[in-house]
Amino acid sequence: EGSWGADFYRLKPADGDFIVDKHCYSAFAGTALDAILRRRDIRTLVVTGVSTNICVESTFRDGHSRGYYIVVPGDCVASPAPALHEATLKNVETLFGDVTASAELIALWSGSGGIIRRSGAEGP
Repeated sequence: EGSWGADFYRLKPADGDFIVDKHCYSAFAGTALDAILRRRDIRTLVVTGVSTNICVESTFRDGHSRGYYIVVPGDCVASPAPALHEATLKNVETLFGDVTASAELIALWSGSGGIIRRSGAEGP
């Protein structure tokens, strides 16, 4: 708290939103995140952030191990190591959940008919 990179960037929580201060790679380690999600019966995690192959991956792996369904919008994660970024997205597609685009996810949630397709699956 109070250090460079600790502030919100282009996005601020709304009144009543929960803020989880993470102190290591996974947002689950040493935080109340799992309890907060379970109390609200949340079963799907949309994981975004930096660095794809470290913090994002640590969080989605921990979430997956706790039984959450994982979605990673590929255009909402980044890494200074492009090959590792791509490898992490491939891991999600192959083993942990789905990779989609943020526009597709927003369309789905807004009711405008977006479809998330599992990799290798034929969609409608």
